[in-house]
Amino acid sequence: MATQICPFNECLWNGGMLTTVGDWIKWNAMLDSKSLGVPLVSALETRGILNDGRKITYALGLEVGTYKGLKDVSHGGANCRLINFSGAFIPDNKVSIAVMCNGNFTSAGGIAARHY
Repeated sequence: MATQICPFNECLWNGGMLTTVGDWIKWNAMLDSKSLGVPLVSALETRGILNDGRKITYALGLEVGTYKGLKDVSHGGANCRLINFSGAFIPDNKVSIAVMCNGNFTSAGGIAARHY
C-alpha cells in the first residue's frame, strides 16, 4: 500500500487548492484570451492600493508585476509539503509555465524562472 505524502484532509484552508498542471495551463489561457470576460480578468489583475496610496503587486489571488521587462501574472504557494508555482506572461510573449513539486526541497518559482 502506498504511503500518502499528506493526508487529503490536511489539504484544507488557504493553500488547499487541489488542481493539476493542465488545469493551471487552462487557467492561464483564460487569463490570456479573457474567455470568461474582460471584467473578470481586469478585476483579477488589478493591483491592490495601500492606505498611503502605494500600489502593491498583490491583486485578487495573483501577483502582478514584471520579470525581465515583461508583464508577469503569477501565483505560488505551498501546502502539505508540496510546492507549486503557476506563472503566465500576458500578453507580452504568450508563455505560460506551471510547476508542481512533490517535496519542499526546492523552489518551484525558481524552476519556472529558469525557463522564461
